[in-house]
Parts: sequence; structure tokens; C-alpha cells
Amino acid sequence: MDHHIEDYIQEIKTRINIVDFIGKYVSLRKAGQNFVGLCPFHVEKTPSFTVNPRKEIFYCFGCHTGGDIIHFVEKFEGLTFQEAVEELGKNAGLEPPKWGHRRSDSQYNPWFEFLETCSQYFQKNMNQHPEAQAYLQKRGIHASTIATFQIGFAPPDPKDFISFFTKLGFQKEDAKTLGLVREKDDGYTYPYFRNRVVFPILDLRKRVIGFGGRAIDQEQMPKYLNSPDYPLFHKGENLYALSLARSSMNREKSAILVEGYMDVISLYQHGITNVTASLGTAFTLEQAKLLRKYSDTLYICYDADEAGKKAILRSIDIVLPMGFPCRVIQIPKPYKDPDDFIIAKGKEAFLHQMKTAKGALEYCWEALTEGKNLQDPITASAVVESIFRRFMKVKDPVRIESLLKQISLDIKIKPSLLEERLYSMSRGSLSGRRKTNSKRSKQDSETIIDERDATLVLKAMITHPKDWAGIIFTKLHKEDFPTGIFRDLFTEFYELFQEKKSIQVENFQEDPDKEIFYSKLMELQNMNNKCIEGDVIPQILCHVDAVRKKKNILIPLQERVNKAELEGNFEESKRLRVEILRISREEY
Repeated sequence: MDHHIEDYIQEIKTRINIVDFIGKYVSLRKAGQNFVGLCPFHVEKTPSFTVNPRKEIFYCFGCHTGGDIIHFVEKFEGLTFQEAVEELGKNAGLEPPKWGHRRSDSQYNPWFEFLETCSQYFQKNMNQHPEAQAYLQKRGIHASTIATFQIGFAPPDPKDFISFFTKLGFQKEDAKTLGLVREKDDGYTYPYFRNRVVFPILDLRKRVIGFGGRAIDQEQMPKYLNSPDYPLFHKGENLYALSLARSSMNREKSAILVEGYMDVISLYQHGITNVTASLGTAFTLEQAKLLRKYSDTLYICYDADEAGKKAILRSIDIVLPMGFPCRVIQIPKPYKDPDDFIIAKGKEAFLHQMKTAKGALEYCWEALTEGKNLQDPITASAVVESIFRRFMKVKDPVRIESLLKQISLDIKIKPSLLEERLYSMSRGSLSGRRKTNSKRSKQDSETIIDERDATLVLKAMITHPKDWAGIIFTKLHKEDFPTGIFRDLFTEFYELFQEKKSIQVENFQEDPDKEIFYSKLMELQNMNNKCIEGDVIPQILCHVDAVRKKKNILIPLQERVNKAELEGNFEESKRLRVEILRISREEY
């Protein structure tokens, strides 16, 4: 991190009190020198989220998320490091930072300006076209909701829009790139959105990046249009109204995924604000990862038709391997979608459907067996295999065992036979997992220090890097550490020390790929420094040295034992075993 950015961040921290800032999102109470509250990043009943005003950091002892005010905004708002710094800088009344050679959004600023100008143009047209207002009124959308979602209207006259943006100096080539206009073979240019209600699509920084359009003429096809993908906008990586919904998702610990813009708007207007929608395409893994950042449970609520049911199954298949808890809200007949249902029955009725939502696997079983003759062996075998393929993506045996009982009753087969079938399907996968675990156990058995000592060593390296880092790197190797976070973090420290001759926590903050390291570092920082005072670290290093000496002697001796036994020289084998026992008991 360059000095300018370090100074910029320090100025942010000087101007913004971390307790006051986080207190806007988390209810905090004083506890000694710190402040505590319920963690906004996972579900908990007992407060384990701590803000330390002296060190200007936060840490959750439940989910091990921690960092400074920059990292809080990154995590809570789903922003990159650069975006979080810029957002907080704006909040602190600072000019935008200079990022040197770092890639910035500056090359796209004209596009953002163009898109925002177009959004304002569409909103202005909404006020000038009674037919568009009448359409939304018919759908039950209030004026305040229209303003919240910045809903506009693209007029039917193709010349109007092109004349508008060319007079302002925007280029047709940019408009083509952004999907705002199209060009025929003969060179005729026409607007992509015409005679449509227009829904701006915003990124997480609430900048317009695209549009969705809904025809108000029932004969006009297609009914919905979306901006095509271009460098700023990828439909499979964004979600409609997520910038509005994410704080509510954090608060409610859940996200509701619907299919259409009007479903989102209608639910939001009725007070259900943790709702979002994909952008005219099938739900993607990237979108699922986005929602996982802000919620602990995903509720899927799609249209009640056959296409909606198939889309639910596809979406479930995406989230199951992630371990993302998922439930399905079903819209009862005669209502066709969430918008239709909540307008007719209201918020409480929708919340009731939410409370009684089926688990993902239960829904899959019901959907797969609907209308099927389960007494037919071929049919039963096919649906069992289909549900078992989903079982293999789930790590929760309780959920699987519960549903196995239901399947057993439905197809009239003993649970033991189903368990054998499931085991048979997953045997290869389980076998591979056992081999991996066996290898891991062997690796861990070769380590020299346990997790407790590894924690103290890493703590010493970040607390007193000048005193301990160089010494520790000459005494310890990564293989001495337990596999996993301890060994990986030691390796990161080593590479950083070789490059910069120092170890700073901030080096891990900027890289999203190193978030797991940063959380562990926050845990280490929150440990009391007294745990590494005195001769704690020298004793650990002395112990490592002693164990390594023993290994250097014992391993060759054990090899000689094996050779003696293979040759039938049992007297020599016995003598060597006695020597191994003596050395193992010897104190260095």
C-alpha cells in the first residue's frame, strides 16, 4: 500500500469515530473499554461482536470476522477495498484519493454520467406520459415507490431519445456500447427501449449500470427487455435492487429471491425490503455468492407455473454445494406470482408463507415426485437417484436422514435399502475424502508445534516483528506448523518479510483473496499481549529444536529397525527399539 493511501486512510480514521460509525448499523453497549453488540455478519443470540475504540478495530469472536473501519464497510456493503476507501473518504468530507497506477473507474466515468443522464431522462418522461403512470397505478405502485426505484418511461417516438443525448454531446458509439441504441444494416439507428416502463439497474455503489424495460402495450413483444452485457454490466453478476435490499438482508439475516422487477417493487412497497431479483436470466453462482455475503438463509419465491418450478430446482442445485441454507416460498393458487399474491392478500399472508416455506431438499422431493407413480419401480428408481444426487451435495446428515424417512414411506421401501443405495452412489466420493483426510492426518502428525504454540508464534510476529520475525524464520519452517490457516499464514508472513522486511496487517486488508488471513489476524490482534511476554517464545523455539533433534536421530533408527526385522535379525531389532525408547524419553 503506497504512503498516500496509508495517510488517506489514517485521515479517515481521524475524522470518523469507529464506534459512532458502526453504531449506525449495530446496536452497541459499553463493556469495559470496548463496545459489544450482536454481530451483523452471522446469526447469534449472545453478543460476541466487539469494537475496540483504542485500536480502532472490530472483531467477532463467533464468526472470527474482524478489521478496521475500511474492512467493516467492505464486508457490510460488499465493496472492494478501493470502493470502501472512496466511500468513507466521501463520508469524511475528503477529496477522492489518488490511486497512482492502480486501475480505477476513471476510464468509465463518462459512461456512468451518460447512464445517469439517461435515467433522469426516463424519469422525466414518466411525469409527462399519463399512459405510463396509469400502467403503474393499475399495478398498485405508489408515487413514493416510483421515486425510490427511480422508475421512468421510454417514449414511443424513436427520434426523441436520440435527439436528447446527441444535443448533450454524448456519442452514438457509446450509446451502442451501452445497449441504449441499435443500428440496422442500412445505418438506421433506433432506441433499444421504446414505449416501455424503464427500471434502472444500479450497482452496489448506487450507480446506474443498465436498464430493464417492461412493455405497456400488451401486443408489444417481448414483454421484458434488459440491457445487453458490456464491460460495466454483466447480467449474471448483478441483481436488481440489491443496493436497496442489502442492509435489510443483513438485518433480517435472510434474502428473498424473486423473478421479476415488479415482484421486487411490490414486496418492497408492502414492507418486505430484503428482496431482489435476477436480471432476466437464470440464477447464477456469482449471484448466489453475492447474496451469501449479506444473508444466512436464501428464500426462493418464483412464479407458480411449471417454468417457475423448474427454475427453483436449478437455483437449488446452485446453492446446495455452497452450504447456503435455502427454503422455498410457494405461491398458492390461484395467484401466479409474488406480486399478484401480496397485492391480493397483503404482507402478513406473505410472511405466513415465508414461515411455512419448505426446505430445499423437501421441495426438490415433492417437485420431482409430483404426478409420478411411485409404485412403479422404474419411476421410483429414477426420482430416488435424482434426489440422491442432490443429497451428495449436502453436508448435513440430519436433513438427509429426516428426508430418507419420508422417501421410505412414499415409495414403500425399507430405509436401510435406501441408505445402501445412497452409500453405493457416494462411495467413490467418500473414499476419495477418506484418502484426503488420511493424508492430512499423516501431515499433521509430522508437525512439531501444536495450534496453541502456532498461535503464540504468529501473535509475536505481528506484535513485535522487528524482535521476532527474523529469528523465527531461521528457527521454524512451514512444515513445523499444523496444516491449514496456521501453515498458510506463516508462509504468507515469510513471503512478505522477504519482500518488505516487515509484517503489517494492512498488507492483507487490500486483497480480497486474503480475507480469511485478515480475519485470523484480527483474532491475533485482539489477544492480550501478555500471552507472549517473558520467555514464552524462546521456550517454544527451544522445544522445536529439541523435537527436531530427536526426529533427526529417531527416523534413521526406525529405518534400521525395519531393515533388521525384514532380514530376521530380531536381536538387533530389539536392541534398536530399546535405544529408540531411551532417546524418546530423554530431555534435551
